[in-house]
Amino acid sequence: MFTILKPLWMLAQSVLVLAVCGWAVDYYDPSAFDYHIPEYFYHIVLIGVFGVSVFWLLCHLVGGSLFGMAAGGFMDGIKLGLILGGGMAVSRLWPYGIAWGVGCIAAEGPLLHSIVAITLGVILLVVQTVVRYFWSHQEHI
Repeated sequence: MFTILKPLWMLAQSVLVLAVCGWAVDYYDPSAFDYHIPEYFYHIVLIGVFGVSVFWLLCHLVGGSLFGMAAGGFMDGIKLGLILGGGMAVSRLWPYGIAWGVGCIAAEGPLLHSIVAITLGVILLVVQTVVRYFWSHQEHI
């Protein structure tokens, strides 16, 4: 079932990344688009971006709690769920940081803003890589 949902998930994330990039262009150069972007667009993008992170955090927290109850250590399960869920939630923001930096560059915004956004995106990508490594090699730890 998850193999069917993966392309839809990737499509939704691609649309959100493009929306964040467009938001950055509109923020740094409001005259870049020939039309006015409605206010509700920004709210939808924010809900989408942070909704993904909250979704991953809650799924890992609930999953960790259930596995902890099954193994006899409820609090250990919550702790594991918070650590892994928090890492996954924060690290899932890396494409949006890079998209904001690219939008800043495209709109000829301040160079420091684009450097900071892209650097944060790369740091979050490293966090995601580390969390995925530990998750896939947990039996060796």
